[in-house]
Amino acid sequence: ISLRCIFKLAPAGHALYASVVCYCTWTMKNTLIILTLLTLLTGCFPEEKYKITEDAVYRTGWTEANGDFIVRLDGADPKTFETIKTDCSSLFGKDKNRVYVDHTIIQNADPSTFKYIGKYFFVDNDSVYFFGFYNSLNDCEVWGANPKEFKIYETYPWAKDDTQIIHGHTATVVQDIDKFEILGENWGRTTDKVFYKGVLLDSVDIPTFEIVSKDKARDKKYVYLKGDTYIRKYD
Repeated sequence: ISLRCIFKLAPAGHALYASVVCYCTWTMKNTLIILTLLTLLTGCFPEEKYKITEDAVYRTGWTEANGDFIVRLDGADPKTFETIKTDCSSLFGKDKNRVYVDHTIIQNADPSTFKYIGKYFFVDNDSVYFFGFYNSLNDCEVWGANPKEFKIYETYPWAKDDTQIIHGHTATVVQDIDKFEILGENWGRTTDKVFYKGVLLDSVDIPTFEIVSKDKARDKKYVYLKGDTYIRKYD
């Protein structure tokens, strides 16, 4: 059997695809069999990045809807601008005066101390920020969180400082914070308290409490659904 394959790739700068057509000749039957073995859509787009020129900084990339794009960062100083290395889906950068997410300026963030901690959490000298989900990029500060004592948990999006447990943007003071245990993405507990997305649930019966799903739990008296409490009327 002889095999010959032709690889066809998309033009550079566009979504990558590969079409592989193989011509297989079975000499015993002297028959040419043409097989299309593979067509791949990988979803790999050119990496978004910051481009620094002599007099400006730009965000560059590609979208399926609009193709290549380039956006100038307002007020960015190309002489002091640097990309902040993260594993986040957005771009982060800063210069001597400002912090940027993609091409949006983050108001009041201190660029000299702004750094990535992990799991979409950042800190500067005065504040903690969470960019994992949000309504506005300038509404991502975790109010009241202490950046000097801030630590993340392995489970996203949980974190803590010296007095509070934190879930995304929600921080709640906990007296026995050293006893805090994560039960899942949305659930956590201490010795005698249960939290849903960082919010304390009232009246939980700890001995009979059990998690049913990502957003639902129950004890012998109540059902807890997305943070709301209902009298239990069924098993």
